[in-house]
Amino acid sequence: MSQKRVKVALVGCGRIAAKHLKALRYQEKRGRCSLVAVADRNQEQGRDNLKIHYPESERVDFYSGLEELLAQETVDLVVITTPSGSHRDLALTAISQGMHLLVEKPLAMNLEDAVQIQQAAEQAGVKLALGHIYRYFPVMQDLRGKLAAGAFGKIYYGTVVVRWGHDQAYYDATPWRGTRAADGGVILNQSVHALDLMRWLLVAEDQEILTCQGQATTQSHQMESEDLAFGIFEFANGSYLSYEGSTSTQEDYHEARFFICTEKADIRAGIKKGKPYISIRQDGKDYGKAYLRNFLWRQAQEEGLASLGSLTNPHTAIYTDLLAAINEGREPLADARSGVSSLEMVTLLYRACGIEA
Repeated sequence: MSQKRVKVALVGCGRIAAKHLKALRYQEKRGRCSLVAVADRNQEQGRDNLKIHYPESERVDFYSGLEELLAQETVDLVVITTPSGSHRDLALTAISQGMHLLVEKPLAMNLEDAVQIQQAAEQAGVKLALGHIYRYFPVMQDLRGKLAAGAFGKIYYGTVVVRWGHDQAYYDATPWRGTRAADGGVILNQSVHALDLMRWLLVAEDQEILTCQGQATTQSHQMESEDLAFGIFEFANGSYLSYEGSTSTQEDYHEARFFICTEKADIRAGIKKGKPYISIRQDGKDYGKAYLRNFLWRQAQEEGLASLGSLTNPHTAIYTDLLAAINEGREPLADARSGVSSLEMVTLLYRACGIEA
């Protein structure tokens, strides 16, 4: 079935927008969408960023805000890459105009606002996807399907480690970074999509969280929010998750590590210095490379060999899934429910750490 070319507006043209612009160019070349407008309060900086990352910038209209953009443009999809504290109002504005949405993580700064956005999207009948990039890493969907089908037996527990170091200059660069109102700390900012992935893989997205224990502090930065946190979650399906997150580690060696222990297999995956890896040990053998080969073969069959280069930018896969979801009338892989589910974990962990959420 041929897809309708979706008209896209990007709100926020800062640091994270570069990944979206790269993904949008990939999708445009395949006739799936067109970037027609960009909004950013800092128009001069936004235009400069657009020119750097999007060679066709001259044909893209530029606005100072979303409301001005929607008053002048007809679009199908609004992409929000602004600071986290602005997500709620922008999302509700777009939904009120019947726009589909892609929102960078997190969906909102608190669970109550996330639920409000989810309900508004459902009532308006629009599709909403989250920038939960880890769900879109190679093999993750296959792995989740196997876990949900019981191929690895009972799921015992998982661990996730997010060591995403930033120096003080990162937090000093803009006044909203590291604040409770607009950004959050290592739990909400750097770890929300890792927590989302683990709850999803543990087949506990719809399971009640029975208990949550946590500890958080600020060790090495001058900032309002936490830069070190630990947590333990117990889910109603009998699985557990342990969590460590830090932004005090070295900024040139970012890593996110995931481990799942099941009745029949040990599963390890992650990203280290920008490179993903996976190991699935079962019956004395490692099947990780076999899973990866099968994924790459399917990717080449569906998208062409040239598409393999796009795998270094998981936002490309987010757009592939969301644009298809819009055309097919289905929910995207990381939908509004994932945004609410992950913020439930964040909220419970903050409360367990004695932090108001």
